Amino acid sequence: MKPKAYHASGEHKIGKTLNKLGVDIAHPKFPRVFLETGTNDGAGVDWALSLPDVFHSIFSCEIWEPNFIDLRVRYGATRLEGYAEIPLIAGNDDQLVSVIRKMTTGGTFLEIALLDSRIWLPMLLKARVDASLIWLDAHPGSGVPSELGLPLKDELKALREFSRPDDVVLIDDISNFGTDIDGGCYKDTTREYVFEQLKEIYPDHEIISTIGMEAFFSEAHGYDDYFAVIPPHLMGDTQ
Repeated sequence: MKPKAYHASGEHKIGKTLNKLGVDIAHPKFPRVFLETGTNDGAGVDWALSLPDVFHSIFSCEIWEPNFIDLRVRYGATRLEGYAEIPLIAGNDDQLVSVIRKMTTGGTFLEIALLDSRIWLPMLLKARVDASLIWLDAHPGSGVPSELGLPLKDELKALREFSRPDDVVLIDDISNFGTDIDGGCYKDTTREYVFEQLKEIYPDHEIISTIGMEAFFSEAHGYDDYFAVIPPHLMGDTQ
C-alpha cells in the first residue's frame, strides 16, 4: 500500500523515514501512542502533535535540565499550562520528577518528563495499554554531557520485558555505534549488538538499517542513519 501524502507531515526525520519505507500510518494497526527518549528541542514531539488523527497520546523524556527548562518555557507559551511536580510511578516515595502535562485543544494528551530514560522507559512500557511508535534518541550531545552515557542497552532491556507485537521502533544515530564519538559513550554499543537484540525482541518484525540505502541519502546530512523495526503488516515499498 502506498503511503498517503500526509504521512511525512512536518520535516522531522521520523516522518521522512516512515514515508521512505512505505509505512502506512493510516493503517488501523499503526500505533496511536508516541514514546520518545531524548526530547531535546521538542522536534519529535512537534511532529507527533502535527498528526492528531494518528496519535492520541505523546510521551517523552529529557534527562538534561537546561533542555527541559527551555521546553517548559516553549510549550508553556503555546500548548501547555506549565508543569507540575508529581511523584514518580516507580522509585522512592520522596523522589519527585518535573513533568510538563497537557491535553491539547486537538484532544492529544502530551507529557514530557525530566527523567533518565533508564527509569522512564520501563515505567511507561509497563503501564501502557496500546502498542507504540517508540523513538529512541537519548544520547549525549545538544548540551547533554558524555558522562551521562548512552542509555540504549537499558532501553533495549525494557523493550525485551515490555514489548508489544504491533510496536514500531526507530533508533537514531546508529552510525555512531561502536565509535569513540562523544567521549566514547557509544564504544560498547555496536550496531551488531543492537541488531541482534532487536531480532530477539521482535522476531516477526522487519529490522532495517538505513545506512547505505539510496533512499536515505540527503544533501543536508549525507544520509539518515537508523534502525527501523516494523511489523510486516505495515511494510510497504521503500521509496
